[in-house]
Amino acid sequence: MRIYLHKSRPFIRRLIDQKLGDTCFICGGRVNLAAHRIDGKRHTKLLSLSLKTVQKQLDSGLYVRLCYACHKATHWCMTRLGFTWEKIVDLYWLHGAARSARCPVTAQVEGSNPSGAAISE
Repeated sequence: MRIYLHKSRPFIRRLIDQKLGDTCFICGGRVNLAAHRIDGKRHTKLLSLSLKTVQKQLDSGLYVRLCYACHKATHWCMTRLGFTWEKIVDLYWLHGAARSARCPVTAQVEGSNPSGAAISE
């Protein structure tokens, strides 16, 4: 029996929640969550892949759960500043492991954020 892609999406969403959790790794948020590939390489959205392929991808340990804001900030740091995932995690733990509404990564990067506006402390 073949499961068509649109019918397998609820299973894939549950699998992602089970493997990666249902909170943002950086801020602890629970809405607008995405799966971020930590090596920064482009990838196909997990929801558009087959269930078997998603299982393999998630078992590889290359993904982490991030909310939209932290995901955008993470990509900004990786693209604009050349940060690796390890550098972002180091900054996160160094500058405030306590979860807050503001992403600690971009707050510490030269006083700016992904939108380019200065952050006042």
